[in-house]
Amino acid sequence: MFNLGSAPTSSGLSDVGRSITAGGGLHVGQTFSTVLQNPGSYHFYGGFDIMFLNGTDNNPGGDNASAIRVGVFNYGGNNWGINDGGTGNNTTLSSSTTAAAGMSLNLTLNSATAYTLTLTPLSNPSGSYTYSGTYSGAIDYVNYRLYDGMSAGPNDTANNFEISSMTIIPEPANFAVLSGLGVTGLLFFRRRK
Repeated sequence: MFNLGSAPTSSGLSDVGRSITAGGGLHVGQTFSTVLQNPGSYHFYGGFDIMFLNGTDNNPGGDNASAIRVGVFNYGGNNWGINDGGTGNNTTLSSSTTAAAGMSLNLTLNSATAYTLTLTPLSNPSGSYTYSGTYSGAIDYVNYRLYDGMSAGPNDTANNFEISSMTIIPEPANFAVLSGLGVTGLLFFRRRK
């Protein structure tokens, strides 16, 4: 289901993505929901993001063109930020808060140009952050990218980015993005050079 690279690209990027193919992508009234655990350690110029875009492949490092981008980067501060094609917004949630037990991300398309995004730390569900904004273009691809420290392997939670689940609610009649990933989830990590 994923193009899981065993090593980062030459740009230092570990990258994984998934097409949303049924019905031509995410539609108005649908919610894309994912649960993830971000790295617990934080390295200079390191970070991670989730991009919602119109594309056919993983976005390479340095290419930040997307309809909606959510992420944390050291040079931009320790809090999650949201960018929807020109407008940036910093949230009140830090990467250390969401790394502790993971985070739920729910993106709902309210119209052809408006969305609502809710980030909920699983360690403190009452501390969720909701943002409403505008976007342009179709969303038919989700991309997770990691620029962080070297990983010691699958159990290195300080440096790995884990995707526990992804789903679209309501599901298109003939498709679920991913379901039943189970407890193990999907991991991608950087191999020692």
